[in-house]
Amino acid sequence: MAPKVKFTREDVVLAAFDLVKEGGLKNLTALKVAQRLKSSVKPIYTHHQSMDNLKRDVFNRIIALMRKYIQHDYQVSLVINNIAIGQLIFVWNFRNLYLALFSEQDEKFQDIIDAFTTASFESILADPILAKEPKGKIFGMYVHMSHYEYGLCMAIANRWYDHGDFSLDDLIRAVNKAANMIYQGVFDLEIMGAVPAIDPFKVKYDYSDISELENQGETIPVLEHAAINAIEA
Repeated sequence: MAPKVKFTREDVVLAAFDLVKEGGLKNLTALKVAQRLKSSVKPIYTHHQSMDNLKRDVFNRIIALMRKYIQHDYQVSLVINNIAIGQLIFVWNFRNLYLALFSEQDEKFQDIIDAFTTASFESILADPILAKEPKGKIFGMYVHMSHYEYGLCMAIANRWYDHGDFSLDDLIRAVNKAANMIYQGVFDLEIMGAVPAIDPFKVKYDYSDISELENQGETIPVLEHAAINAIEA
């Protein structure tokens, strides 16, 4: 008799993550995870008390992967621009993961999103360009930009731009311009934001890029080491 294959918690989470990446949250069932592992459902419940517990692990992995994109330095003027561009590229590459986290999950996982948005705002507060600005105004800028960014990301995730009228580069330029305009409107100051000097299709991260610490769902500061450059267009 062949020895039984032992599956780690990470094996189970990776199988679940891939199912969500391929077909959204509705694609994540105990039976499908078992089929992906070529096993029974026993490994799932060996490492997770419930499917909700497994979903929580998957959502933490999605957040960790999205951090990779928003921590990437896109050579733009403000931290808020960098976050917006990174999130845009993430949803372009992983529409099902974005929808699973921000549209398909229920309120029991809201704390994961809250922790992510709090970390994002704290990194914006730490932007040296905004060091002397009132926190209330910075929060106002963040709220305005978040509304714009969420709408654009949801449009991308729902394939509104699949007909070819807009490229990813077009959308990145648009979101960068919008962030600069919101900054100017809130603070009544003009900032010249450089067009991101990147090839967005070369910014690639996936599950294998998530570190062991991130795999544990730890809260990791957003844009901890990002270089923020004020460059005139």
